[in-house]
Amino acid sequence: MTVADDAVTMNKEKMVEETPAEIERKRQLNKEKTAKKRKLAAENPIYQEIKRRELAEGKKSRSCNRKEDDFRNVDDIHTAVYYFEDDLRKVKPYYFEYKSFAKGRWLNRPLLEVFASEFRDRNEEYYRYAIERGLLTINDKPVTADTLIKTSDVIGHKIHRHEPPCTDEPIKIVHEGDDLLVIDKPGGIPVHPAGRFRHNTVIHVLKKEHNIPKLYPANRLDLPT
Repeated sequence: MTVADDAVTMNKEKMVEETPAEIERKRQLNKEKTAKKRKLAAENPIYQEIKRRELAEGKKSRSCNRKEDDFRNVDDIHTAVYYFEDDLRKVKPYYFEYKSFAKGRWLNRPLLEVFASEFRDRNEEYYRYAIERGLLTINDKPVTADTLIKTSDVIGHKIHRHEPPCTDEPIKIVHEGDDLLVIDKPGGIPVHPAGRFRHNTVIHVLKKEHNIPKLYPANRLDLPT
């Protein structure tokens, strides 16, 4: 056996000898050291000034990047027409336009190729039809199947949207303050728009039925929490 083999064997034996209590003690010590370092850094005036500048620059950058006519600011809650049937909340089909900035992997690729390869819930023939009918656009302008996507392009896709139903149980408001709204969310309804759901979500129901225009989910309590 070589010296290297002896060292490996000794290391393995040492690792085996460590008890769960010793491992936990070391973990706790490392945790305390990290917490101490963070506390010292947070109390450092230089660190505080750097963080203040970073936050200020971040807010300025975000406010400068979004214009009033930015498509991300569009509010389409007026298209939400709810009705109740068979113990379910349903929303009448409505016209909707998906919009997205061009992603890096889309650049310099034909529009049809991108949609046919990345959005496979529909076939290539549909996307070709959508382009010809002006349902697929770039920067709100008609394009052809071979149009190349460029940096900063905004891709639009107009559809007639049919959402799945959700529970018809009411969303109970537990507390409503100037800055905080606490609700008791029933099961069977998403919190925010995602996937096939948009209006059938807690955010949009509260906007429509309680006239609360701006809501930003902070956290949620559920089974795993």
